[in-house]
Amino acid sequence: MLSNESRDSEQLESFLHQIIIYTSSAKQKVTSALISLNNKNDIDREKLSSSLSEMLESVEKIMTTSRFATSANFKLDSTRITDDISLYIKQYLETISTAYNSRIQIKVNVNTKPFISDFTPIELGMVLDNLVSNAKKSRASLVTFDVSTESNNVLEISVLDNGKGLDSSIIEPNRIFEKGVTTTRGSGLGLFHSKKQIEKMGGEIFLPNDQPQTGFKIKIRLRK
Repeated sequence: MLSNESRDSEQLESFLHQIIIYTSSAKQKVTSALISLNNKNDIDREKLSSSLSEMLESVEKIMTTSRFATSANFKLDSTRITDDISLYIKQYLETISTAYNSRIQIKVNVNTKPFISDFTPIELGMVLDNLVSNAKKSRASLVTFDVSTESNNVLEISVLDNGKGLDSSIIEPNRIFEKGVTTTRGSGLGLFHSKKQIEKMGGEIFLPNDQPQTGFKIKIRLRK
């Protein structure tokens, strides 16, 4: 059996391996973007925008992986695992997100039995980070995650903040998950990337009709 030090060493090596992969991807995107910019007669704006979006996603993965690696009390493999997603969400938000987010309170309510499923901790961590970040940008002082089981095979995560809410200029609310559409002064890529990650897990993320008078609400459904 491996000693705790050996396991911690292997854990760190795994995190560093992931960071190298994501950094290499970001470097390739930067190089591609620079080549496009230097070739002034051949600038494909759509291709450049796509490269920058993918670059940002790689940077977000690096940030999330770094948080895993530097949190001594949070021990999870960085690769795909089979585990209790509801417990992971609670642990990640209370252990990692709280440590890296000041000026906002993060509350997590888990009202479900263990929900065992396959997922990648880092990618789900990115989604949680993006949701907390959006709440902060909308000047929320509190964001609440309510985790419950809709059925034996469906986990529902309701995310509610007390910020400024959905901008009245957004006529089609569900477009907030499209690239470049933003509810804050951000890049409009956070929810776009979150949607990609959730759909990779076989789930869905959407804007429910019962929006609060003050604040903003999003729901996620994950299936086994």
